[in-house]
Amino acid sequence: FVAPFPTITGTNSKMFRRKGDKDFGEAEGSAIIPTNQRKNNLSTAHFTKFQRTFREIFSLDLRSLALMRIFLALTIIQDVIDRASDLPAHYTDDGLMPRSLLIKITTEYNPSSFSLHLMSGSFWWMFVLFLFTFIGAIILLIGYRTRITIFTLWLLISSLQIRNTSILHSGDDLLRIILFFSFFLPLGKFFSVDAYLKGCSNDEKTSRKRRGKDSFESLTLFSFCAFALLVQILLVYATAYFHKTGPEWRKVSVL
Repeated sequence: FVAPFPTITGTNSKMFRRKGDKDFGEAEGSAIIPTNQRKNNLSTAHFTKFQRTFREIFSLDLRSLALMRIFLALTIIQDVIDRASDLPAHYTDDGLMPRSLLIKITTEYNPSSFSLHLMSGSFWWMFVLFLFTFIGAIILLIGYRTRITIFTLWLLISSLQIRNTSILHSGDDLLRIILFFSFFLPLGKFFSVDAYLKGCSNDEKTSRKRRGKDSFESLTLFSFCAFALLVQILLVYATAYFHKTGPEWRKVSVL
């Protein structure tokens, strides 16, 4: 049955309501949306906007991750060269920290410590491990087998730092932590051999054409590890600030 009269919508329909009728919101076209449903739709829209804004703020550009990989590799290369200049004095049994003394110290404070660099105290064993670390940094620089390379470098760097803890500083801890987070991030998506080899495949070409070459989704990453990396960098500056706000830092004698 079709009513012979036009449907009354909007605010003009209020005059035809009886006492006890349900409250209706504004009409959309020919459909009348209840007020509660309209409020739920508005809340959902606000939440979606907040979610999209949060995603845009804490997303990482894949190209910036590729640059981080390059500078991370350069940092490791510089670190290896710097440590190799004092290799006999700092990392052999003939130096300032022989394994017998270090094992006694680490057993007392951290019995679970494991280091490849403690397997031998000879110069040539240390030289081979340093050489592997240097080659791994070069491979990371060009971005070949990125995840496997990052894991190998994290293992070698951690092992190297355990070998002589007396010459470490906070930058060494940060390097080790950044390598750990980098293992879960796609650092080889751009400016790498991995990206070149993957881009040559037909599946990757079809996928990029489908979602757009320069779309936001194809150039950014939003994940827990990306968020954790940003929080880690924030904590570096926050802790540096709180450690340097004591009264001793306000005295002229500090300068």
